[in-house]
Amino acid sequence: MAASESIAFQERWLGADAPAAIGASFPWRAYGWGLGSVVAATILGQLLIGRLDKANLIMVFLLGNLAVALRGDRGAAIAAAVLSVAAFDFFFVPPHLSLAVSDTQYLFTFFVMGLVGSVISTLTARLVAMIAESRERERRARALYELSRSLLAARAPQEAIAEAARLISQELGRPVGAWLRGAAGHALQAAQAASPLTSSEQEILHWVLGEGEPAGPGTETFPGATALFIPVRSPSRIHGAFVLRWADHEPPPGSGTRAAIETGANQLAIALEQARAREEADAAHSQAEVERMRTSLLSSVSHDLRTPLAGMVGAASALLDAEGAFPADVRRELLQGIVDEGARLGRLVTNLLHATRLEAAHVQLAKEWFPLEEAIAPALSRLQAPLSQHPVAVDLAPDLPMVQGDPALVEQVFINLLENAAKYTPPGSPIKVRAWLEAARIWSEVADQGPGLPAGEEERVFEKFHHVPGQSGAKGAGLGLAICRGIVLAHGGAIRAENLPTGGAAFRFWLPLTPPPPMTP
Repeated sequence: MAASESIAFQERWLGADAPAAIGASFPWRAYGWGLGSVVAATILGQLLIGRLDKANLIMVFLLGNLAVALRGDRGAAIAAAVLSVAAFDFFFVPPHLSLAVSDTQYLFTFFVMGLVGSVISTLTARLVAMIAESRERERRARALYELSRSLLAARAPQEAIAEAARLISQELGRPVGAWLRGAAGHALQAAQAASPLTSSEQEILHWVLGEGEPAGPGTETFPGATALFIPVRSPSRIHGAFVLRWADHEPPPGSGTRAAIETGANQLAIALEQARAREEADAAHSQAEVERMRTSLLSSVSHDLRTPLAGMVGAASALLDAEGAFPADVRRELLQGIVDEGARLGRLVTNLLHATRLEAAHVQLAKEWFPLEEAIAPALSRLQAPLSQHPVAVDLAPDLPMVQGDPALVEQVFINLLENAAKYTPPGSPIKVRAWLEAARIWSEVADQGPGLPAGEEERVFEKFHHVPGQSGAKGAGLGLAICRGIVLAHGGAIRAENLPTGGAAFRFWLPLTPPPPMTP
């Protein structure tokens, strides 16, 4: 970076606070413009003499002073005003080519001319400075907005600090390295914007990450270092640090550059703290949801487990306590009750296992080709006791192709849907099972003629542990329909519930139709 560019760089960020070594250079160019404007006004006045009054010639010099003031240097503008008075006296006031004044009234003219020129120069220079400052504030606000937007789009701390380093480096025109504090205080490089650090610089970096204080030129710590270290810290922790290095021929960065990096570091620290707060909130919410589901599962399953166990223990105890006292039909009824309650308990345990596998996304589909009736018939056989008081009709389309999927899991879908229909419909009401082919999908339906679903419950019934309010019947754990949805989705299909126009509810699901494998000759 050249010396003039370095001066402009510091004045851009700091203005009057730039270091003396950089900002103390005399503005020869501005004073040269001032001298040139006086010379130009004098030449123009000589060309216009005789055509304009001397009062109008003064306006020519004032226009030159205004042109110099518009360049923003107040000292050069005032100097141009003083030179304008001298030039006007020397060339246009008799005796000519002399600073002597024959008419003392011209002294008042010179005084007013110099005063007006100085005021115009001062006000114009201030206006130019205010405009430049306003533009600088606008530019910085735009840069901070761009930085905030980029940080919001970052997905990880490493990505956020690297993006911040890139934008700050682009804004300053210097390479900026970004380092993120890792576990146990170790520093991890997150952006390759600067050259690698030396061993001494690494020690300074670890000190900055440990203490959270800046180090390097312009600070009280390690002022002789060859790099400037700015920590990225929030009230709760130190996230990382920015490292600014410069070439050997360049002067060290001033406080303006440090202020710019600290502004970006504060913005980054806020973004990282917000991201950490969001992660903690999400983790707390997930933990609370897990606890809620665990509580709901225990409260729901405890009743379902206790009921069949109580029935089995009661029937077995009665048979043991009164061995041989019961007639054959009563004894058979008690034994059948033990079998039915055991099967019910087995279905509940199966649902729990499926729910655990689906929740953990560990379900493995043992896909094979099978006709759909091979999943429906076992389901009806296993539910003979719950379906004993419901006439069941099965209607399968004659052109129904084979299904590619896990027959055990598809069977579990029919078991849950049929058991749900038997549980929540009055005894004697029919249940119908249908299957047909439509739009390259194999559709299945389990419909009943019960009370149907309340409005708004068509989607919620598939949520875990959800019970339809005001619904009669023995309430279960609320897992059956949720498991149905998980199994169907795992097969690439979909399931929905709706009320029938004739009364009752229908649960429909479809499985994708895949082309059958080629026949082996």
